[in-house]
Amino acid sequence: MPNLFINLPSQAGNGVGAAVDFSAMGASKTIVVSGVWPQNNQPSITIEINNDAAQLGTWAPIAAFQGGGEVVVDVACRFVRARVANFKSGTAPQIDIGGQADAAQFATLVAPAGNGFGAAVDISALGAFKSVHIGNEFRGAVVIEMSTDGITDWGQPFAFNKPGVSSAVFTANFARVRRAGVPQVNPGLPLVNIGATDDAGGGGGGATVQSFTYTVTGLEPDTSDFVVVMPIAQPNDTYEVVASAAGGTVGAGGLGDFTIGIQMPDVAAGDRTTTQFRVVTSIALVAGDQIDFLISEG
Repeated sequence: MPNLFINLPSQAGNGVGAAVDFSAMGASKTIVVSGVWPQNNQPSITIEINNDAAQLGTWAPIAAFQGGGEVVVDVACRFVRARVANFKSGTAPQIDIGGQADAAQFATLVAPAGNGFGAAVDISALGAFKSVHIGNEFRGAVVIEMSTDGITDWGQPFAFNKPGVSSAVFTANFARVRRAGVPQVNPGLPLVNIGATDDAGGGGGGATVQSFTYTVTGLEPDTSDFVVVMPIAQPNDTYEVVASAAGGTVGAGGLGDFTIGIQMPDVAAGDRTTTQFRVVTSIALVAGDQIDFLISEG
């Protein structure tokens, strides 16, 4: 299988670059970011994906960099773009992504407006490696169910309480969306799109397993030192966490200070479990501030 190499557009300033079609690339992606910036003022660069054919809904982060670096992630996706924040001076980030030419397939699932089930969709033609992308804000839980007969044997490979993307390897004939705990007020309506490839990904460390956005409620006992519960429990506590600012007005310098201030501490006893992890920030956050978390295999 030949390799593909795609450059992501970016700019010497804050903002989002143009989206690029990655549907011809397999799941395993090597992302390399480089540039020339002051050592103490390196920009924050977030790589985001969207599996909606019209690029509707919210984008999901799959990798985050403070300055340059390299990471391998496994995700089946249709579009990729780069978001630059905290840019002070220097060159536009050079962002290159390589992977195998293993074309992805896609399917759209319809979520119900409230509690209940969406219609079952035939996904039998999709590859075994699947990445489910949830766009748009919603309340309650969104559960992706799969079945081999579409009648009785429904399993649950994914569950979300925030927009994001999660990947797994499984084979199914049908898939559907189940919503639970949906309030009558402002229920939201998630967009649900599946990307899939026959390439099962790199299989090594660093594979993306889930991403989500945490919104500070202001009810945390300490908004500079608090615990975040993951939407999906991990099989062990050796995962890695990458954090980046998603919104808010913290710090005199705005969102840029917020990005720099997020620090993941060394893991002490009880700081990281299969269901939650501790976050420490350099400044106290306020209600409404948002943090994007990317969880990868350790």
